[in-house]
Amino acid sequence: MQRYPPLPVDDLFDVFPVPIEAVARRYYGIEIHRRSLPDRIGGILHKFEGRSYLYLNSAHSRQRQRWTIAHEIAHQRLHPIGVYMSGPGRDTRGERAADVFAAELLMPGDEVRRCLREGMSFDEMVKWFDVSKEAMRLRIKEIVHRELSRPPECRAIPVNSWALEMV
Repeated sequence: MQRYPPLPVDDLFDVFPVPIEAVARRYYGIEIHRRSLPDRIGGILHKFEGRSYLYLNSAHSRQRQRWTIAHEIAHQRLHPIGVYMSGPGRDTRGERAADVFAAELLMPGDEVRRCLREGMSFDEMVKWFDVSKEAMRLRIKEIVHRELSRPPECRAIPVNSWALEMV
């Protein structure tokens, strides 16, 4: 089984939005191609003769394509062989793990908390991370929910933040 290096956190999380296409190429050797695909398919990761090819749905938004790349990087790390398709309705355990990975890769928790502490608006955060509004809303909701489960003195974001409305 092929092993992949740990995520190069120092290189990735100093720049926003995360340069996800460069990460896919540089760290995982994934060649990215844009193709006409059925709307329900965000992308297809195909591994052949030791190389990885990601075919993205060219009709999807840039933010959706960025999400698909991050999601498929997760499959590259988790499953060393095979073909994987990304799209709505594929709610398996492996797909959920890939979504969690993609969210952390594109919107690292520490950076989301920093943005919330500094009072960045929702729209500013969407632009900062270059993700869809839905992805940002879900990530903020997840982080705020986790923060609320901590004692008040241990919270990393202010309790009166507009983000509380997302929960």
